[in-house]
Amino acid sequence: MALLANKIGGDVVLNDCRMERLEAQAPRPSGADETPSPDKASLVLELGGFAKAQAGRVDYVLRLENLGLFQKVRLVKTSRERYLNQEAVLFRLECLLGGSGGTKS
Repeated sequence: MALLANKIGGDVVLNDCRMERLEAQAPRPSGADETPSPDKASLVLELGGFAKAQAGRVDYVLRLENLGLFQKVRLVKTSRERYLNQEAVLFRLECLLGGSGGTKS
């Protein structure tokens, strides 16, 4: 969790974090959703939060992808909301664990 918090920066606030087990799925036909189908039970980290602007949310997703901890970081939801009396970007991410295990250069 500390690693994820260190990647937030000053323009993102996380307000939700949960881990779920993703059960094995049958392989999808080619051309279907690009999300990798796990061959065994995998863990998915779900993150929710607010960013000052879309650019902050995009930067956070890129920082998470560059950690090398996740096979895929997927944006599930984004919308405009009020946060602390300002306009902000609400977002929800799904991060499929099982990346290379180290940071990318």
